Amino acid sequence: MKKTLLCFAALVAASLAVQAADCKCELDKPALDTINNWYVSTFGGVSAWQTNINVPVFADDSKKTGFNLGMKLGYDFAPEDWLRPVVELEMQYNQYNRTSNTWQDLNPPLVRTKGKMKTQTFSTMVNMLGKFNLGNWQPYAGAGLGWYTLHSDLDIKITGIVPPVSIKSGQNDNGFAWQLIGGIDYTLKGNWGLFTEYKWTFFHTNSREVVKKSDNTEQQFVSLVGIRYKF
Repeated sequence: MKKTLLCFAALVAASLAVQAADCKCELDKPALDTINNWYVSTFGGVSAWQTNINVPVFADDSKKTGFNLGMKLGYDFAPEDWLRPVVELEMQYNQYNRTSNTWQDLNPPLVRTKGKMKTQTFSTMVNMLGKFNLGNWQPYAGAGLGWYTLHSDLDIKITGIVPPVSIKSGQNDNGFAWQLIGGIDYTLKGNWGLFTEYKWTFFHTNSREVVKKSDNTEQQFVSLVGIRYKF
C-alpha cells in the first residue's frame, strides 16, 4: 500500500513539474502582438525622385534628396498566423527640390541660367500587405493603390543678356497612384513596435513645361523608419 501511495505521489509531483515547466516556457516567450488587430503608426524618411519631365534648363542639374512624413491606420486579420494579411490606410507628404546652375557661351555673351523646382505631393493610399510571423522580426511585402495631389513651383533666372529674364510658374495636378512595398517589423514589449520600409511609388502627371505641355510618369523612391502602436 505504501509503495502504491509513493508511486501515486511521484506521478502527481511529475505532472505538476511538467505543468510548471510549460508555464515557465510560456512566460519566457517574447511578447508578440498577438492580441490586438488594429494599429496606428507614424513614420519619416528620405526620398529620391525620378521624372521624365524634360525642362531644358535642368538638362545638367543637381538633384537633391527630399524628405517624407506620414501616418498609417492598419488592421491585422490574423495576428497569430504564420502568414498574416494586413490592410492599411496610409497618408504621406513628400517634398523634393531640384536645382540647376549652367553657363552657355554664346560668343558673346556668357549666359548663366539658374533654375529651381520645388515639388510637393500628398498621397492617400490603401495598402495590402502579407506579414511573415517569425517571432519578434516580421518581414512583409505588398502593394498599394490610391490618389495623390501635386504642387510644383518653377523659378528660372537667365542673366548675361539685356534685359535679364525671370520665369516663374506653378503646377497643380492630381490622379491615381500605385506603389510596391517591402519592409521589416520588430515587435517590442507591450503593444509597441518599430519598422523600416522601402516604397517604389508611381503616378502620372500633366507637367506644364516652359514651352509645351506633356504627359509624364513620375516615380518616388522612399526609405523610411517608423513606430507602431497596436490597440
